[in-house]
Amino acid sequence: MRYRTRFESGGAVSHRESLVELSTGRFRIVERRPNGDALDGWDGSLGWRRGRGLLVLAADQKQIATAAYMKARGYFFPGRWKADLRLLGTRTVEGRAVDAIEASPPGGSPVELYLDTGTHVPLAERYGSTVIVYEDYRETGGLRLPRRSRPSAGSPPFVAETEEVELDVEVSESLFALPALETSFTDGAPLASIPSKGGSFVEGRFGEAGPFPFLLDSAGFAQLTPALARRLAEGSAPNTPVTIDASFGTLAIASMTFLNSPGLGGVAASVFEGRSEAGVLGVETFLSLVVRLEPGGSVVFFRPEEFAPPENARFLPLSFEGGKPVVDGSVAGKEGRFILDTGSNAELTLFPEFAGGLSLPPGEPALSINGFMKLPGTRTKAAALVVGPVAIDEVSAIVLERKPVDAPPVSGIVGMGVLGKRAVTFDFRGRKVFLGD
Repeated sequence: MRYRTRFESGGAVSHRESLVELSTGRFRIVERRPNGDALDGWDGSLGWRRGRGLLVLAADQKQIATAAYMKARGYFFPGRWKADLRLLGTRTVEGRAVDAIEASPPGGSPVELYLDTGTHVPLAERYGSTVIVYEDYRETGGLRLPRRSRPSAGSPPFVAETEEVELDVEVSESLFALPALETSFTDGAPLASIPSKGGSFVEGRFGEAGPFPFLLDSAGFAQLTPALARRLAEGSAPNTPVTIDASFGTLAIASMTFLNSPGLGGVAASVFEGRSEAGVLGVETFLSLVVRLEPGGSVVFFRPEEFAPPENARFLPLSFEGGKPVVDGSVAGKEGRFILDTGSNAELTLFPEFAGGLSLPPGEPALSINGFMKLPGTRTKAAALVVGPVAIDEVSAIVLERKPVDAPPVSGIVGMGVLGKRAVTFDFRGRKVFLGD
């Protein structure tokens, strides 16, 4: 199904073209906005967004899975969608009595549907604290679909008006695929193995310019220090994209987009040993290639279709919170969920809410450097970190003074102090990470 929508909020108008596969919920949304276009999608497993040329994972993957269920009208097709349904009884929406149902689709978060008590046509939905009201139902190809939606009173106002609906649209399978960088291996080999420093630092070149130090950051995004951005694109302004061909050893990437990042420039001296011209390879690289960090001092890149797991490899399932890779683990027997962050210089960084339940000895002030953030805390010792096949009797842990405002709901961060001591292979598309002992 393809539909085109006019979206107005706060006086600003944008236009969206949505393509939804009703049988699977896969979707692709192109939004034309005055301040730049954006592309959102869900490939049946991962939700993503491309804006300003940068590809990032959706911050809330459960919310995206629920959005797919709603866009595909999964409640009309219970045979296709094995959602858990629960009757909630009668509710009132804008003074009107409705029948309420809670739907929990696979991999998603619960959403409440409010149905007309007579016709059972959906009149509204609630996700979190926001209620969206459906209006102006019309029949299209045997389906009754709302042509207008808006928030109920008390939520930030907007109006979405569907201008055109098409059913049974033939489209290319590639439209629903997770985007990937245009990569090649210049020596014709099936992989690129390049030297690294400190496990997650590689050298990058841009034509004749370089080499420059780059940090491989599994929890960050592609960015350049302002000094390097200005060198590569004269007149580059802060927080604007720079698109350019790049190479890292035998790995070549065409038309890669980086963000000119003042934040990265602020920590360049400590992260890149005084080099002001430097950058980061982030999530987009990990989504396009399988990435292995080897303790011997090299990074190996594989095309996903040509990657074979290491012999006798043990893996952990990856999930994504806030666009970052997360695994289950425990510290001193207390279970939690931890970001695997190759951009962190620490062994283990703990958020205060989680650390409060542990009996940790007194420590000393310390900084945890994660990507371009310097996070103050206290360095101490923590007992028994367990992440999949990795079990460490004692690790150095930095307990942060406060949890970062934009941090996802996890317990802490496992950094290169742990990951750099063993072979680690990230397969983001396969949602797996392989950890050596």
